[in-house]
Amino acid sequence: MNFETIMQKIAMDDGTTPEKVCEEMEAAIQAAKDNPNFRQLFGGRVPSIEEFVLTTARLVNNEKHLRL
Repeated sequence: MNFETIMQKIAMDDGTTPEKVCEEMEAAIQAAKDNPNFRQLFGGRVPSIEEFVLTTARLVNNEKHLRL
């Protein structure tokens, strides 16, 4: 699944727009950027929204596979 598809799905599920989802994700990134675990996950950098979404989607997908 690509970034645009993920954002559209999230927006549809939440009854909002992809732009609003991006605003909320940016706020979440800014709130988490000083957390040591967050920093480690992204190599000490503040990720773009796309990198944040794709990385967390990959982590969730990997976790699902580990549980099967």
